[in-house]
Amino acid sequence: MRTLCLMMGFLLGVVSALQAEPLRVCATTPDLGDLVRQVGGDEVSVTVFAKSSEDPHFIDAKPGFITQLSRADLFVQTGLELEVGWVPVLLQNARNARVLPGASGYLDASSAIVPLEIPAGPVDRSMGDIHAGGNPHYLLDPEAGRAVARLLAERLSQLRPASEPGFRERLAGFEQRLDEAAARWKEALGPHGGAKVVADHNLWPYFAKRFGLTISAFLEPKPGLAPTTRHLAAVVEQMKAEHIQAVLASPYFDARHSAFIVKQTGARIALLAHQVGSRPDTGDYLAMIDHNVKEVAAALAATP
Repeated sequence: MRTLCLMMGFLLGVVSALQAEPLRVCATTPDLGDLVRQVGGDEVSVTVFAKSSEDPHFIDAKPGFITQLSRADLFVQTGLELEVGWVPVLLQNARNARVLPGASGYLDASSAIVPLEIPAGPVDRSMGDIHAGGNPHYLLDPEAGRAVARLLAERLSQLRPASEPGFRERLAGFEQRLDEAAARWKEALGPHGGAKVVADHNLWPYFAKRFGLTISAFLEPKPGLAPTTRHLAAVVEQMKAEHIQAVLASPYFDARHSAFIVKQTGARIALLAHQVGSRPDTGDYLAMIDHNVKEVAAALAATP
């Protein structure tokens, strides 16, 4: 009897130890990684594949990523073909049934939002980097971030039901901080509703829609194609004709093109963060949105 009790105690201890281990989560981008941490807290251990400075469309499928994914309890991707060039090879080689499409450990965060810019007809390479499912840069809209955080809380709770109260509590705290920040953002950009801007790359439709901006032109002639002198000259003429005085600039886009526009038009550049950590003081999701709002508001306020 004593031996049986000892064995039962040992088994209960093993089960308890296993339950105490954080859920291992692999996220494709810093934005998703931070949202997982916001909701998961100490209940998760997060590996992020894309670096803050990188263009998440083009990431090398490193062997270390495969190793991490092979051990993961949850895999989270942006979806809408953002990672289509590198995630499939990771999933295939990780050989982890828990995180394959259709399993509870696979999560496409785009299922939480309504995509913008879904092409009306067939898509081919002559159109540039067009995504058939819609524009994938939805996390630059803070309300999309809220929706994804809720989705994460639901999935984490499904994977670890005993920790659901903690996930829900951290989600509530995140939403409260978002609501408080949203009041600041509205005050900062509210006076500029309807303002026209140009952008170097088509990263900002969700941000623009959320804050009432109109993106009138892009420095790229087509998504993913380098600007030509002729195209930039046409953008300059459009900016002068429409009195556009702000350029939205992403960190990985060649800064020489924005500099040319500024020299020709006197416009002001808003140095925006395309994902968490890609600019100074953007170390978490809400700080990233806060930075972008301040940059755009400052650029538009400088408009004569």
